[in-house]
Amino acid sequence: SRIIYKGGKLSSLQKLQYAYEVTAGLAAVHDIDGEKLSAVTQGDLKADQYLFMDGMLKIGDFNRGRFLRRNSTAPDTACTYTIGVNDGAYRSPEEYKYLPQTSAIDVWAVGSLMYHILHRYEVWNEIQTRDNKEAQRRVMDGELPKIADKYKKSDDPAIQAILSAIDMCYVYDPEKRAKAWEVSSFLKKKLDKIKRAKREE
Repeated sequence: SRIIYKGGKLSSLQKLQYAYEVTAGLAAVHDIDGEKLSAVTQGDLKADQYLFMDGMLKIGDFNRGRFLRRNSTAPDTACTYTIGVNDGAYRSPEEYKYLPQTSAIDVWAVGSLMYHILHRYEVWNEIQTRDNKEAQRRVMDGELPKIADKYKKSDDPAIQAILSAIDMCYVYDPEKRAKAWEVSSFLKKKLDKIKRAKREE
């Protein structure tokens, strides 16, 4: 979506609103059966996959999506899967290592998308090459893309909320990574609190 690519022209509150929308959409997809156990994974979450419709950012592409089967031996978990070619620089460590994947890959990717919304440029922008091999190596080694100093030092509650949400997504171990609904719920609370405070000014 062009809205994300023009992130530098947005206020911090608008950025937080869009961060919430991209996570809320993902949470809705993951929890389509209402059981808080992901039944679907999108598999390729980035700005290009979102449409700006009816004043909101909405996921509009599922060409790499997968339905996740329930694990018959452990009903509270979903089966894993793999995809043959994992390109780009925004994906999770387990994707670049070609390990078994779950819906946790989308949570890492939505962290990269929030980074994009915040900074106006994609993750690893400073080292991206045609094949992104250096960025992918850094991700596999546990490195994270650098947050700009102006955001790290910001006392703006909207910026702080986005940074905290990114931290929830950028957890190396997919089993310890936050769920999409947890990130979305966190951002919704922060967004509502900031909007309330502005109304009371």
